[in-house]
Amino acid sequence: MAMLLAVLVLSGLERALSAQDATQLTGEALVGSELFSSTDAIAPGAKFELAIRFKMKPHWYIYWRNAGGSGMPPSIDVQVPEGFVVGETQWPTPEVFPGAEPSYGYAGETVLLVPVTAPAKPPSDGVEITVALNWLVCKKACLFGQRTHTLRLPVVGDVGAAHSEHQALFDAWRLRMPRPSKSVNGLRLQLDDGRFIIEGPLPGARLVWFYPYDTPGVMPATPGPIKGRFSNGRFDFDIPLKIEPGNALDGVLKFAGIVVPIPEDPGRIMSPISIDFSIQTGKHSSPAVTTSETQAPSAGS
Repeated sequence: MAMLLAVLVLSGLERALSAQDATQLTGEALVGSELFSSTDAIAPGAKFELAIRFKMKPHWYIYWRNAGGSGMPPSIDVQVPEGFVVGETQWPTPEVFPGAEPSYGYAGETVLLVPVTAPAKPPSDGVEITVALNWLVCKKACLFGQRTHTLRLPVVGDVGAAHSEHQALFDAWRLRMPRPSKSVNGLRLQLDDGRFIIEGPLPGARLVWFYPYDTPGVMPATPGPIKGRFSNGRFDFDIPLKIEPGNALDGVLKFAGIVVPIPEDPGRIMSPISIDFSIQTGKHSSPAVTTSETQAPSAGS
């Protein structure tokens, strides 16, 4: 549905541009993009990250992994040599754009991170990584854009010989990426008669929101961001769900999204918490899952 809405909006924009020079308003002109590596050389078996930085013209925005009421997220196609393993793209907390059904996305600038693991024997003559990007950029109307970036990195004998001139960029944006729920001691997740319960500690916050991912077959009964209850450093959500097993991909049902803390100190950055909860088909209730110090240490925000 979001893709259909985007196409309809785009067709309307094309009609509106009949009196303008279309070459002055393109998706590529409205969105700049750059590709960086967290290492300037590849070591055998090394884990590193790619950073994709988007910069949008004023008042224009692109979408989050769950676009929400309209739009579509950027697609990121990472091509690496045989043996390299590309992980799941990491998305920072988005903005919420109001509407009958709110959308989620990024204005100004954002960075997406993609983890990559090198094989034990990378090519000795160097590594070429290509990232093909496609996006939808919107204001009152929308345009598609695309661009391809290529990095060529040498291979070294050990990790200690590799570093990155872009380390500050990676350090800054890692703080904005979701941390796993198991890193939060005392976090409780439970499906109870079709209602999803999240509760736990969140010191330093004054408000808390939940932004759902697009999980086919499971969705909040009410669209849009969900405000949680917050008191004395603890939060909780009670989210009614619509569970439709027939719409699940590959028969797998899950509910996922991020808990977004709003800090008391406006200058502080607090990482969102990633929630990913599997649901058994035909079950509208499940035992509570509570994290503890025996599962993972407490993570900083």
